Amino acid sequence: GLSARGVEKFKWVTAGGRICSDCEVRHGQVQTLDVWESIGLPKSGFSVCNEHCRCVLVPEGYIVEKPLKI
Repeated sequence: GLSARGVEKFKWVTAGGRICSDCEVRHGQVQTLDVWESIGLPKSGFSVCNEHCRCVLVPEGYIVEKPLKI
């Protein structure tokens, strides 16, 4: 699970490839972990991709050096 050691906010990052419409609108959004938990974490079943979701939450300010292009 996610550990929020000193991290206030997390950014939603899609995994590339086939991105469902529910996750696509979240890409790049930044929220507290409490907000993400209340509206749906990746793989939580909130989206049309359900547990097949490959998105991740990363600490705000985290730089993804090489985004996956699948």
